[in-house]
Amino acid sequence: MAAKLGAQEVLLTDFGYEYDLDQMGTFERQKEDLSRLLPLAALPNIQFNVNLNDVLSNTRVEHLDWNDHIDDGKRSKLKRNFNLDLIIGSDLVYDETAVEPLIATILHLLKKSTLAAKAVLVIPEKDRKALPLFLDSLCRNDSLEHASNI
Repeated sequence: MAAKLGAQEVLLTDFGYEYDLDQMGTFERQKEDLSRLLPLAALPNIQFNVNLNDVLSNTRVEHLDWNDHIDDGKRSKLKRNFNLDLIIGSDLVYDETAVEPLIATILHLLKKSTLAAKAVLVIPEKDRKALPLFLDSLCRNDSLEHASNI
């Protein structure tokens, strides 16, 4: 939607196998991590929708693993620098083990982005076992403001 509404650049990410995504929407698997359960079709489905909605000129699809930036004193494993104005997240926070990596990733991306960068996350309350932990973690983090039940 942001691409259709005039955003100069839109980056869509998901967790899944890394692929080379070309402008025609074909995919070539680069590597597999057999230690994790990765959704095979996540990135190809996103690219299919980009193609379908004719927003190739200002939209990219990339792999993003929240575990690539956990604040453990080590260098970030994120492959590129992101300079974002707005992070939009939806349908997040199913698993409690993903809460800290998600928050670390959001903080990292905001820190590396414009001064006015914001993150807007839409998380339904139903069937979200990790939501209480996520909200508690937000409350404990002074770097993030949050509002619930908007």
